[in-house]
Amino acid sequence: MNISRALRSCFAAMLLMVLCLYGGMAVAADVSVRINGVSPGGHVSVGLFDGEEGFPRERKPLLSQRIPADGDHVTLVFPNLAAGRYAVVAYHDLDADGELGTNLFGVPTEAYGFSNDARGAIGPPPFEAAAFEVGAENLEIEFNLQ
Repeated sequence: MNISRALRSCFAAMLLMVLCLYGGMAVAADVSVRINGVSPGGHVSVGLFDGEEGFPRERKPLLSQRIPADGDHVTLVFPNLAAGRYAVVAYHDLDADGELGTNLFGVPTEAYGFSNDARGAIGPPPFEAAAFEVGAENLEIEFNLQ
């Protein structure tokens, strides 16, 4: 009888350990991004943002990538993102100077876009207009440069 009790206690302890380890694991998903409206030449600079404060001008992106523009679209992946709300901003850096080109009035002269094809009335859209939810499953998003 003591052996049976000891086995049950051991099994219960192992089950508890597995549940604790599994419960402590962070959920991560990959977000695949397809950006349309690209023309050959230069690079497409892409930033992933995780909050609205200062979005997108004063806030630095959580992650960023720079992809050569050699077709009508680019595709990239932001791997292992924790669950939460994110937004993507991209611009086609035609002259490859690392900055979004603007005219004397600050109006962009290079194509740019936001996730959800969000647009602002004057200036960039608010974070919530471009935001999407990342959960446990991998996600694919697509938007256009204009």
